[in-house]
Amino acid sequence: GNMASSIFPAAALAAQGYQVLLFDYRGFGHSDAFAINQNYLYYPEFTTDLRTALAEARRQSPRHRVGVLGFSMGTIMGAEVAATTPGCDFLVTVAYVASPQASVAYYQRVRPERPIHLPADAATYAQVAPRVKCPWLLIAGKTDPVTTLADSTATARAAKGRQRRQVLPVEGDHVGSMMAFSDESPTNAAVQAISRFLAGGKA
Repeated sequence: GNMASSIFPAAALAAQGYQVLLFDYRGFGHSDAFAINQNYLYYPEFTTDLRTALAEARRQSPRHRVGVLGFSMGTIMGAEVAATTPGCDFLVTVAYVASPQASVAYYQRVRPERPIHLPADAATYAQVAPRVKCPWLLIAGKTDPVTTLADSTATARAAKGRQRRQVLPVEGDHVGSMMAFSDESPTNAAVQAISRFLAGGKA
């Protein structure tokens, strides 16, 4: 969704043979202009952008499995797309936002001088995770105070029927969990875990 912040994960994945499609949400980079209020946690329009990017990735690779890797706020869009879009074969989230309301409450405690708002559709976000049917790997920082390991664990444990979900705890807090992909070597542990998960094994 914001290419500049995804270079390291893309490089780590590419080093192990994955094809990666990076894109900018509207209002970022060279994408169409879009008025963004920095006090909003996210915009519903970003889900449309991700859905469009997923369709393009499937067009480019019609014979391969195609999925979504989302970080932090991007996990909201990732979950929504995985829940509502045919052809999303897997979902990998890092620092999964299980509750936008809880994330806002956290930031209001630590940064009371900056108000944070949610779009209206955040009220129904709790209905999204149960509808994600594709395999879902949740990568979570062990000391993340915002998008907690407990949140990801609860989401995985809520799987029913044929839903397949696993949690991969990694060292670090909210930002630190995203650094799991900073190692671009062919032995990147996070990428290897994704590969094991997609092969049907334990991450």
